[in-house]
Amino acid sequence: MSERLHPETPHHPTARHPRTAHHIKWSLPSAAVIIGLVVGFGIVMLSRSSSMTFTPHLLHTHSVTVGETARSDIYEMTVSRLVRVESDVAFPPAAGDDILVVTLKLQNTSHQSLGFFPSIQTYIRDDQGNTYVMHPTLAMADPLPAGDIAAGQTVTGQLSYEIPKKLTTFRLYVDPAWLQMVPVVFELKP
Repeated sequence: MSERLHPETPHHPTARHPRTAHHIKWSLPSAAVIIGLVVGFGIVMLSRSSSMTFTPHLLHTHSVTVGETARSDIYEMTVSRLVRVESDVAFPPAAGDDILVVTLKLQNTSHQSLGFFPSIQTYIRDDQGNTYVMHPTLAMADPLPAGDIAAGQTVTGQLSYEIPKKLTTFRLYVDPAWLQMVPVVFELKP
């Protein structure tokens, strides 16, 4: 017959060790943290390796003027025309403002589809750092479509912004953040 070390404590072979519940309580969150760190590290390493493919062309901001083309491994962009509109019967600008209509040509030169949404990925900025977002107008005969641009596809269309009449020098920022690219900046002087 086996001898008990502590005769006052009954032996229950199926009972859990009192510390087991405590260990489980802390081991699950610890395991989740470790898994999160490993996955996070993997994502960082993947993003660094994919961005390194385009590093020589994406670490600088293109600054071009009307008629010039900004190029990289994944796109070609050209602003071909600017028109300043003083009034619009459907979408009038505020007093002291005009509507600027910009014609943009964009070609996807990458090997994958790229999403482009002009209303959230483009804006005008002046020398004081003020930004101006898209403004609807009837003066746009050919709006630039939003959506995916297939590999090799070229889209051309117009964008419109409400800007102050007194503004004579400003920049169009195209900032879609494709593959961690920096914005393309067009120096505009209508």
